[in-house]
Amino acid sequence: MLNVRYQATNACQQDFAKAVRRNVNAHFKDTNRSTKGDARMVFKTIVMLALYLAPFIFLVTLPITGWLAFGCWLLMGVGMAGIGMSVMHDGVHGSASRHTWVNDLMGGTMYIMGSSVLTWRIQHNGAHHTHTNIDRVDGDLDSRGLLRFSEHAPLKRIHRFQHLHAFFFYGLLTITKLVLDFFTLAAFNRDGSTQAQKADPTLEMVKLALVKAVYFAVFLGLPFAFGAQPWWGMLLGFGAMH
Repeated sequence: MLNVRYQATNACQQDFAKAVRRNVNAHFKDTNRSTKGDARMVFKTIVMLALYLAPFIFLVTLPITGWLAFGCWLLMGVGMAGIGMSVMHDGVHGSASRHTWVNDLMGGTMYIMGSSVLTWRIQHNGAHHTHTNIDRVDGDLDSRGLLRFSEHAPLKRIHRFQHLHAFFFYGLLTITKLVLDFFTLAAFNRDGSTQAQKADPTLEMVKLALVKAVYFAVFLGLPFAFGAQPWWGMLLGFGAMH
């Protein structure tokens, strides 16, 4: 991750960020709304966690097989997406609650998806939101094989079909992240991003390995041990969930 500092020379550009923050704060004040989550946030959190965990409990406690079992895995996928995009996301941003411990708890739901809060905070809160859509700085714009997210990235012949295949390959983000997290954390350890978060690089790598081990032991191990599906059905469902 590049350390880039932007310093505008135009007076209007210098005042832009201040004006945006001032107007946003004024909106919340004028409408008498909190910048934190309310009862809707609580409801959303309960629903998403239930969609993720309830079908899993059914899979390991009831003799569910066939399409019913496959449907449970798909519901878990919806819950996972909801947790990642709204529950965990809002918690790590510190916007879910006025209480830090609540935000930490909600951000920690990243662990039950087998990933790292630290790498997300560095990559998303730091690199992405600090340099949103800035090519070669915002990692979310990095080309990933068949997917091209920036007009400045190399254009390949296969990209002409991106509007067709992007949905499938982008859907593999969570399952590839189970492995790529190690490479991401290693890169952050090398460039000093981990230390900047006041975290020990070696300890964070150990923690990440433990998170992955527990995740696979629970979300694959338990269905294999107690579920009624055949092994290939478990793997198919796990992949479909992601």
